[in-house]
Amino acid sequence: MIKYDVSIYEEQDGSYTAASNDMDLAENAESENLALDALAASVIEYANEYYDEFQLYSKAPNRKEHLTYIMKALLLNDIEKIRGEMVCRNGEI
Repeated sequence: MIKYDVSIYEEQDGSYTAASNDMDLAENAESENLALDALAASVIEYANEYYDEFQLYSKAPNRKEHLTYIMKALLLNDIEKIRGEMVCRNGEI
């Protein structure tokens, strides 16, 4: 089963960063929930970009491993559904 592995970091200014451990995506916001929502939106945006540039992205060494996550995001295409597929852990700065 494909899940999105996410680390949550509390920043020194009190904001939170949600970072994907599967893809090179991260978002910062005032709360953990807002950071996770922003990250889920970024996953959808990246999935659409990947799809649009499939010939390029699917062959790029740093992106071709993302395909399973991309396919799942394209099928779900909903922030709340993607949030439900995130496995979160506290990160360390």
